[in-house]
Amino acid sequence: MKPISKAIIYDSSCPMCQTYTKGFVKWGILAPEHRISFCELEPDQAQRYMDLTRSKHEIPLVDLSGGKTLYGIEALSYLLSQRLPFIQTFLSCKPIRWFCQKLYSFISYNRRVITATVSENKGIDCKPDFHLSYRLLFIIFGVLIASLITWKLGISTSAYSSSLSGYSMLLICGSGWLVQMITAIVILKGQERIEYLGQLATLMLIGTLVLLPGLWIDTLTHHSSVFWLAGSVLVSSLLMHTEHLRRLRYLNLSIYWLFLWSVALFSTALSELWIFIR
Repeated sequence: MKPISKAIIYDSSCPMCQTYTKGFVKWGILAPEHRISFCELEPDQAQRYMDLTRSKHEIPLVDLSGGKTLYGIEALSYLLSQRLPFIQTFLSCKPIRWFCQKLYSFISYNRRVITATVSENKGIDCKPDFHLSYRLLFIIFGVLIASLITWKLGISTSAYSSSLSGYSMLLICGSGWLVQMITAIVILKGQERIEYLGQLATLMLIGTLVLLPGLWIDTLTHHSSVFWLAGSVLVSSLLMHTEHLRRLRYLNLSIYWLFLWSVALFSTALSELWIFIR
């Protein structure tokens, strides 16, 4: 299939954006030279073809022949329909299109809190604006997903102690996070407070998603392996500590927050564990 005469302008500081735009090139939908990052453009040059404010939140697909610029879901559906024609029909259903648009905005507004990457010091800075509603929704989403996985971890570990359960594991693992979030709410102010809570939500997701392979093995084999579970927890802990430090630097916050978080997590976990298994 011949690549279309359109160029996609992507956020090169976003690993997710880099990945799926590369996919369009490999799939033959876009020519390699039609995949352009914002850092390659100057504002005066770009604003002739696109709305720069809108482009921060919805990826633009520029028509090289001077036609209309497409944004966000409309741009992605146009590209995908080159190989999957049913996409346009699928999105013609208003409830489905509404949901896809909201999901796209949810990811787009939170993409930098997910990746914790800074903009390159050249070209156009396409960092998304801070959106309180989407950020709070992301925090709630992170807490809920992490809680569900932690609950499953508790069920898996109940094979080793009748005192352990989904509920007890939530208390053991979640109390420290709750202490850290309350501390952040009290000490930090304004947008900085919400930004840090967003990073904590991302850390929760990272730490619990790492546990999934061990939990899947436990579910599929119906045999709890202490080595898989213990190994998963160890990797999760190391990864969260490494990522927490990197994200504190991204936010320009003191490493003191990593110390507080570590103390809160381990002290509450050990206390709750002692209560449940004594």
